[in-house]
Amino acid sequence: MEKKRIIRESYDFSVETYDARYKDLQYQKYSIMLDSEIINRINNSKCLFDLGVGTGLFKDFLKDHGIKSKIIGVDISSKMLKKAKKKRYIAVQGDVEMLPFKDRVVDIAFSFTSIQNVENIEAAIKEFSRILMPNGILILTILRKSFQGGIPYFLHMNNLRILDERDCGEDIGFVCVKV
Repeated sequence: MEKKRIIRESYDFSVETYDARYKDLQYQKYSIMLDSEIINRINNSKCLFDLGVGTGLFKDFLKDHGIKSKIIGVDISSKMLKKAKKKRYIAVQGDVEMLPFKDRVVDIAFSFTSIQNVENIEAAIKEFSRILMPNGILILTILRKSFQGGIPYFLHMNNLRILDERDCGEDIGFVCVKV
């Protein structure tokens, strides 16, 4: 619980400087992770989940590329969510280790550079898998310096097959399908 409190408070504290500090880095990751096949799936999706939404930079990126999909954004930081909501996210304050959604409700979920902040990465991946529909796609990145090799195993154990692993500079990215 202490780690969650510290993470929530640190992101609440940095909300005003977050976009200026991280926009270019995050846009670079989005560009690497979103190939034409994934863009097509996004355009055909009724709803996307952004798990660890932060201030909503991802929606800005999609909007800059002509994509206007409905996105539900989940974050533990109320101040980050407040900023994301201004960008027309459906904002849900929550913990990715215990997502407040029914099983198999989304066909595409994203988690960019946030999973390293959770206490139990395995629990978070289990939740990502639980909310994905069969053949749903999970796009996940983790800070390279936080990657300790367990993620491919946790993905496999939760019926998420890695289709591709990508170098996103400071992050390692995974494109997965729910099997």
